Amino acid sequence: LFRELVDEKNHEAPSSSRGPGEDSDSSMLTFARDELASHSQSYMRLLKKHVHALVSELCGGDDLFDCDGQLCLQNLRLFIEGEVYSINSASLSSLESDDRLESAIIGPIRRSKLFEEIAMDKCDAVVVLHIAEAMSTKTSEIILQTLLRGCCQFNEWGAMLLSKQVRLLQNVYCELVLEIANSSETASAPVNTASVLQQFEKVKQA
Repeated sequence: LFRELVDEKNHEAPSSSRGPGEDSDSSMLTFARDELASHSQSYMRLLKKHVHALVSELCGGDDLFDCDGQLCLQNLRLFIEGEVYSINSASLSSLESDDRLESAIIGPIRRSKLFEEIAMDKCDAVVVLHIAEAMSTKTSEIILQTLLRGCCQFNEWGAMLLSKQVRLLQNVYCELVLEIANSSETASAPVNTASVLQQFEKVKQA
């Protein structure tokens, strides 16, 4: 692509305007860099648009409060809405059980159509990273919106329970990215999952 852009620039430049040495490498490099940056920005906008549509279609991201919970993010909303966060230490021990949370919220995400498609197609790690970011963003929105609707009463033990649930959700999204990044078929540049974790900052501050 770089070579094509430089050749195109040379072809379009009027021959009369060229003097000896005037077609500097720096001007061609600047042109190519600007063109590549423009194409990169267009690609990222298109990618984010398609990722949003994919998450909405396969996980229920845009239809959370009028649903039957069949899709994984819809299921998460119903779980958070029905969870009890005003508890004591004895209740916390049973409610934060890994088996319980795996079955109730993590398992449905792992078994979602989107996760299955990613596993089968071996998507590029960068694309999967954007999918994980989108799911993390929507997950944090679900938690915040559900809490703001006044569905849950909290105490200190309940806050600890929610923190455990958030950590498990962060883990499942980060694991998705890292598994694809470490795949021999799609190995590329190192992938940083900090952007996935960052989506949950508002939940931690709530």
